[in-house]
Amino acid sequence: PGGQFGTSMHGGFPLGLGTCPGGHFGPSGIHGGFPLGLGTCPGGQLGPSGIHGGFPLGLGTCPDGQFGPLGIHGGFPLGFGIIPGGQLGLSGIHGGFPLGLGTCPGGQLGPSGIHGGFPLGLGTCPGGQFGPSGIHGGFPLGLGTCPGGQLGPSGIHGGFPLGLGTCPGGHP
Repeated sequence: PGGQFGTSMHGGFPLGLGTCPGGHFGPSGIHGGFPLGLGTCPGGQLGPSGIHGGFPLGLGTCPDGQFGPLGIHGGFPLGFGIIPGGQLGLSGIHGGFPLGLGTCPGGQLGPSGIHGGFPLGLGTCPGGQFGPSGIHGGFPLGLGTCPGGQLGPSGIHGGFPLGLGTCPGGHP
């Protein structure tokens, strides 16, 4: 009902798995857009079950700007190697790309390329709309067609992680 949230979704929070009383979060609380609340994150570093600063999975410690198999840095959801440049490889993640499943040379997506923060590259997204295997504009899963601003059981719009029914208004 307010700025806090329980078992339902509010303001783009991916999963409402409890109550988040403060700025920190516990095993079933989500705060500030943190996708999964897997422990407590007392500082700016990550532990095996702590999430900080929007990091989706806390799989180790990230001491500097580079990251290895268990380190997450700068909003990179999974650290699958080192990124020498701005392009993606099979095990490199760059610029907030959730999964590095190939090379994304341009602005379009292929079945294994991720560009512009698209969580899963499951096809080609030529325009602003998306189908069952295309993802556009930060939509986490393209599970149907979202022709307008409303959500259906398999359409995702406006950053809602899961289209779990019909969203007639501004609430999921």
